[in-house]
Amino acid sequence: MELTVENVYEVLDSTEHTLEKLLYQGGDRTKKFSLKDYDTTIRLLLDSFFGEYKIRGINGEPSMIGGKYILDKLYEEKVFKNVTELSFIHFYPNLAVKLTDNTWDDISFRNDDIDPYGEENWGDDISKDKLIWSIKEFPILYEFLLKNRKEIKKYNNEKVDVLIKILLNFTYGAINNRYYQFIKCSNPGIIASKGRDILDYFAKNFPEHFIHADCDEIWFSAYDEIKEDVENKLLELGLEYRIEDHLYFVPFKFKRFIVSDHEIRVRGFGGKIIDNLRKYLENRRRTIDENRKRMEDRRQITIF
Repeated sequence: MELTVENVYEVLDSTEHTLEKLLYQGGDRTKKFSLKDYDTTIRLLLDSFFGEYKIRGINGEPSMIGGKYILDKLYEEKVFKNVTELSFIHFYPNLAVKLTDNTWDDISFRNDDIDPYGEENWGDDISKDKLIWSIKEFPILYEFLLKNRKEIKKYNNEKVDVLIKILLNFTYGAINNRYYQFIKCSNPGIIASKGRDILDYFAKNFPEHFIHADCDEIWFSAYDEIKEDVENKLLELGLEYRIEDHLYFVPFKFKRFIVSDHEIRVRGFGGKIIDNLRKYLENRRRTIDENRKRMEDRRQITIF
């Protein structure tokens, strides 16, 4: 079967996964889309479009490297006005595609004569490392899903749309799971590592405008002053992104919330909407002070 948008849609639509299972909300984890479901679906896609694919020996060690979080303590709970949010879209999947080495036809041989000095490697100032996959056809399938997800959305099938998103996101977890044997990748940790390098780049090169970064989001003040330089770098990286302006931004440690023209939405707390920003901050600080006093009282009791 030819790898086309229509055929991929039909294969994914034919799966027995229900929308309820894909969206999973509840306490019964047996009804949640699992790594086993991911494996079955990936095998179905590979069998449908590539037939006799070979599995090569890869000894990539799972990585514990996580996303990057950057916030100066001086900025915690400070109110910033007129901020700009830079969000990378499908950050890890796009990084995986960018870092994939497509010159490897065999695990024991690489034709470096094509580019002996690595000058064509993507993002030389970010990374010269490359990913090699246990199944050569897998990154072809993966990139196809990533690049054509908007075309598949035109079928207006929520089940298929959610399934594609899950397949893209599950891959990073799969290749970092030491018990998962089907899809393997050499040095999977470089995906998160290079993501961290990218956030560090913006923090170090735009210190007077940089406010906060968390995994795949960066927040800037006075963005118009650096817009051209930032977007030139984004063009060089070739990663999908979205730029949004917000009226207010208040960063918390590992939490943050945004104030738009119409509502105050708290991120990191289930999307909670609050009515009074000042009251919310006062109550939060009062709660923190009370908890600290309670802990100090307990220490005093323990001492005596």
